[in-house]
Amino acid sequence: MKNKKKPDDSWFGFFRDNPIYGAIVVILVLAALSSAPFEPGICTADEQNPCKYVVRYHLIHWLFAFVDKYSGGIGAITAIVIAAFTYTLKNASIEQGRLTERSVRAAERALTEIERPWLFIFIEHGTEEDNDPGFVKSATIHFRMANYGKAPAIIISAAVGAGATLTPETSLRDDLSNEVIAPAGESRFSHTFTSETGFFHDKDACIPQNTFLIPVKNEGASFFFCTDITYTGVSPDTCYKTACCWYWDEWGTGWLRYEQPGYNYRT
Repeated sequence: MKNKKKPDDSWFGFFRDNPIYGAIVVILVLAALSSAPFEPGICTADEQNPCKYVVRYHLIHWLFAFVDKYSGGIGAITAIVIAAFTYTLKNASIEQGRLTERSVRAAERALTEIERPWLFIFIEHGTEEDNDPGFVKSATIHFRMANYGKAPAIIISAAVGAGATLTPETSLRDDLSNEVIAPAGESRFSHTFTSETGFFHDKDACIPQNTFLIPVKNEGASFFFCTDITYTGVSPDTCYKTACCWYWDEWGTGWLRYEQPGYNYRT
């Protein structure tokens, strides 16, 4: 592996790596010389060193003549260099602002993801009768909402549905609004539903006989239970959603996740 070249910290290395600053220094020196008063009397030779002031005199005279002759060009170059420097500084400031904005957004997003609530919904195994055993009009399904996040989950709206239909259907439950589920906590809820076609006891279910009610299904229908919960956490301006949907397996396996798109997700 080749050794990396040690950076040159001298003034020469600085101006070599930043030629625009070197050009600015040269222009400033020329501008200073052009504005200084010229007194030829102090640039005459003396007896001790007859060449010292003569050389200096010719050098200063040449510099003044050069500046006087090309003052317009030097002014134009100065303006161009200053404009280029200003443009570079502007772009650097804009890019720095973008980097800062991205950093702030990333920090806010990380804080939101870490400190947010996470709601998960679990369905209980079966249903129970909500009427006298002799004439069943409705049944009840129990489900749980568990918060696995670090902030309380405040329910804004909840849509729940159950029944034997062709596709899953839900309706709003106003009584669940403003429910608060603490971090690492859970709450148990129930949903009572009716069936126009009636109910029957599923004797093939993996639970004791006559304890699980199944709505009588029309051709092509399935027994669904679905939820769609909208909630918030630390920031009331940020909302999250948890949607879950199950269907009852006719072969007695129990509740299975309904895998069609748009029914099971978390945001």
